[in-house]
Amino acid sequence: MSRCERLAVNTQRVDNKNDILAKRSNIIPAASFDHVDIRFITVTAELQPYVQAIWYMTNEKPNLTEFTEKLYPDAGCSLTFRISDNGCTASMLQHRRVVSKHWRLDANYISVVLKPGAAKALFGETIECEECVPFSLRQQHFLHYDSFNHLCDMIADIPFSESTQLENNVDRQLREIQYWLVNTFAQTDNTSLSWLPLIQRVNQRLLSPQQMADDATMSRRTLERYIRKYFDVTPHQLLQFSQISTARKLLIVSSNSLSDIA
Repeated sequence: MSRCERLAVNTQRVDNKNDILAKRSNIIPAASFDHVDIRFITVTAELQPYVQAIWYMTNEKPNLTEFTEKLYPDAGCSLTFRISDNGCTASMLQHRRVVSKHWRLDANYISVVLKPGAAKALFGETIECEECVPFSLRQQHFLHYDSFNHLCDMIADIPFSESTQLENNVDRQLREIQYWLVNTFAQTDNTSLSWLPLIQRVNQRLLSPQQMADDATMSRRTLERYIRKYFDVTPHQLLQFSQISTARKLLIVSSNSLSDIA
């Protein structure tokens, strides 16, 4: 058995937004995803505390060369691998406001959508990427730099252009990425994990900053200090992001008008 075989990589095609929302309530596929071959995989139990979703996109539509995705504000960020005949690059993107992300379809992509605080745990305090601007990782020095670049080299060594083996090759790449994530998160400071239940309650109940402080049995000032330390956002931003996400879900799965939801 190879080192990655214990990690389940179950691919599933995105048929429609209602299907994905029903099965993974924290994922809201962009409307632009309807036009490309996007597939989500099941996040392993080891990664669920850190990862919201993992998806991949393969270049299987020769008539489509590019598309633009609208990203909505989120407390987490995305780690994306771009794989082509020229090798593998990796970038991180965090977006605290609405931003358009342009994709060129001359490559395959694997993206790991990280939960709040996971990027800091993964890469350390040295990573400070400009908001809404993809941050290239391969030329930077950060925590776990050597093992990360070794991961990118291994991904690049798996053939890109062999269409008959495409699914198998993508599975191999997904397994390598998950294996690296599991082992790297096991070496990190997991203090921020103790705050994730509060983040989940904010998402479910739309708690105000004062309600968050009451829930955590601490003052608002202390709460804000910890939230900023571990998640690089304020309690008020957490509430705003949750309100936007809730409204988007309701627009998709309910018949309510925009004015009713607002």
